[in-house]
Amino acid sequence: MSINHKRFYSDICIVGSGIAGLSLCNFLNKKITINLIEKGSEKYDPQKQINDSIFNEVNYVRKNKKNTISQLGGTGNAWASRLMKLDKSDFEDINEDNKWPIAFEEISNYYNKALNFFNVCEEQSHFFDEKISKKLIYWPKNKKKFSFKSKFLKKIIKRKNLNLFLENELTSIEYSENFNHTMSITCISKGQINKFYAKKFILCCGAIETVKILLNSEIQQFKN
Repeated sequence: MSINHKRFYSDICIVGSGIAGLSLCNFLNKKITINLIEKGSEKYDPQKQINDSIFNEVNYVRKNKKNTISQLGGTGNAWASRLMKLDKSDFEDINEDNKWPIAFEEISNYYNKALNFFNVCEEQSHFFDEKISKKLIYWPKNKKKFSFKSKFLKKIIKRKNLNLFLENELTSIEYSENFNHTMSITCISKGQINKFYAKKFILCCGAIETVKILLNSEIQQFKN
């Protein structure tokens, strides 16, 4: 039985329609064509979620145990978590192999814009660690901004320069011969194989899903 293959082209291909992916779509130039890929459906589907058994009981950050959500809007459908700014201490005394690819000064200029965009309010932290307690934490005022029912999300996915692909699970990443450039990615959707080509690929699948994808990729450096 032959499997149907389809090819899709864009300037940028974003994998993951959660908070990070939607934020990127919001700020990118509207002249740039974007393919936005989401593993989940528009509404929550238990069959498309990561197996809960990978989490220890102490690792759960929500009472409903939804640490990660594969759905349009991602964890934005349940998000009410705290945010903390990085400061210079987070970039100091780090092992050479684990250093940030950017400097603190490069990100600090974006904080006011980000806090305004996420619509969060300040609150003094209550941690017992002296180093952490000096930081401010931020709570979102609008917990539903990124949910699949929100006006913000609906406005984003209606843009003419954006194509949304739901129920497309990324299965492989194809690289150039010297592994310094992503050529394409392959996704499966209801038995159909879809190949996406773009000038830039951005993984916005969350800490767990993104790591899983990279570990399953062909680049050996992610396996060490």
